[in-house]
Amino acid sequence: MSRIPHFSYRLGRNPAASLTVCLIVGLATLIAGCSSDGPTSSQEETSSELAARVKATALSYEWILAAFGGQDSSMVLAGSPITLRLSEDGLFGGSAGCNAYSGTWEIVDSAHVDISGLSFTEMACMGAGVMDQETRYLQHLAAVSRMRLDDGDLILAPADEARWLRFTPADSARTGDDGAGGDGGVVDGVVDGDSTIVDGGDSTATDNLAGLTGLTGPVWRLRFLETVEEAGNFSYAVPQDVEITARFDGEGNVSGRAACNQYSAAYGASAEGGLETGMARLTKMFCQVSDLMQWESRFIDQLALVQSYRVEGERLMLSHDEGALHFEATQEVEPSQPEAWPEPDLRLTRPDGGDHIELPLPGQLIEIALPAQPSTGLGWYMTEPDSTTLQLVGERYDGGDEDLVGAVGTQRFLFEAVAPGQATLRFHYARSWESVAAADTFEVRITVNGGIVPPPPVAPLDIRLGSSFGECLGYCWQEMILDAEAITLVTRGWDLSAYPEKIHQEVMDKDLWAQLQGLADFNAFARMDEVYGCPDCADGGAEWVTMSLSGRQKTVRMEYGVHLKPITELLRILREARGQLAERAD
Repeated sequence: MSRIPHFSYRLGRNPAASLTVCLIVGLATLIAGCSSDGPTSSQEETSSELAARVKATALSYEWILAAFGGQDSSMVLAGSPITLRLSEDGLFGGSAGCNAYSGTWEIVDSAHVDISGLSFTEMACMGAGVMDQETRYLQHLAAVSRMRLDDGDLILAPADEARWLRFTPADSARTGDDGAGGDGGVVDGVVDGDSTIVDGGDSTATDNLAGLTGLTGPVWRLRFLETVEEAGNFSYAVPQDVEITARFDGEGNVSGRAACNQYSAAYGASAEGGLETGMARLTKMFCQVSDLMQWESRFIDQLALVQSYRVEGERLMLSHDEGALHFEATQEVEPSQPEAWPEPDLRLTRPDGGDHIELPLPGQLIEIALPAQPSTGLGWYMTEPDSTTLQLVGERYDGGDEDLVGAVGTQRFLFEAVAPGQATLRFHYARSWESVAAADTFEVRITVNGGIVPPPPVAPLDIRLGSSFGECLGYCWQEMILDAEAITLVTRGWDLSAYPEKIHQEVMDKDLWAQLQGLADFNAFARMDEVYGCPDCADGGAEWVTMSLSGRQKTVRMEYGVHLKPITELLRILREARGQLAERAD
């Protein structure tokens, strides 16, 4: 984010960045401007009454930025609403399109208001132009010196009114004084110490739910998503440890977990008879695993594009022009309680960076505790994990002062010394989606006494790629088996008397096997679901990949010929090898 004049950039409560706003009400005040001479007593009384009316109107609504007006006029980017809320107790806040901001305000007299204590988060914002728009909005806000009503809209402008911000009321007035936080006790700012709410638009219940059947009841869990890309249609398998869910309440609200954060959005029937959703309200909690934020971003982006839906048994598909979201009905499980964090034998903090630590024997627990500000998008990541001597057994984040937006907390990594040897732990402090140099680094060398343990032997691995077509005559079933020694192709028909099993075997090509070993990540493969799409449906055929490693085995079935991430490249190499082997077998 570009630096904005008049603000001191320190997360939390910044030093007061006061600015004076003139409340322009009525023609007399427009002419008088912010004159210090002041009107007559009767005019002052009228001005006070009008100012009170403006204040009452401003307090009655949540305001949504409709346009930037004046010399650099433009509309607000779709999908990045900018909001403003003012409360009777002197607080204001909202969303600047991505980051949350807040502050205090106080009426000085009938024509002036004092704004101070402005603070906001500094998370990186995805989406083209979002950060530029946010910077522009905050710069405009810093220059404001006038505030008036215009045909029901709220106008904020500088003294010369060369440019201005035009806000329109949300769909309905707020009832009661809920502060600057909106409905249901949710506020813009700190929630439970380490999360903030970003208002993504109107999430009130949608009245038009006629014709929407089959959505309510189950908790839907996302299994894979489809995208339309230049290279073709791709299916992305959601790993087992990534939880993305949706629950439709039957009253126009869909909510659930979006990999890391909780979300909610309005939904209803579209004019075309399909399904449409509103922009999601999303908590902004710290996610220690970088992949979670990527999955969350993909899901939230696609959810906002939904145009239609289809329920088939325990499967739900939400589709749009650029892809689809595929869910499966699951039983709702009570959230598990987090495991107690054990007391470490040794705790290392930021000043210990660069040290060489010796441990007397294996079995001890070592904690690395480093300061972090997740609201900036920054987090600590291991650069070179070493698992033969030290094994990572836990991660967590402890939030800072709950009263401060963006307060510094502590990111903790817990290791167990599992064997004698040496290990160097290297961490970098960065945003997972950026490729720039790290903002900070931490390194410590640890020796566990007793000698260095030799690396374990390479575990045996074999891979299988199979295919079948249900409504087929001839050799309709095929499986290729690969290991370090051989590559084998087995084919047969459904009628074994007419199409008996045929086996063709060759010596494994060393270069091919080395390439497959580099692509075959068994741990990532084991987290995938067992079935994607509808294999063998409508005679579209089925494919499966089986990996076996050290006695463990996993099979993933899919529709024939699909691209399935994270094994897209592995599938490409296997299919190419199968085609070449089949040609030689003939």
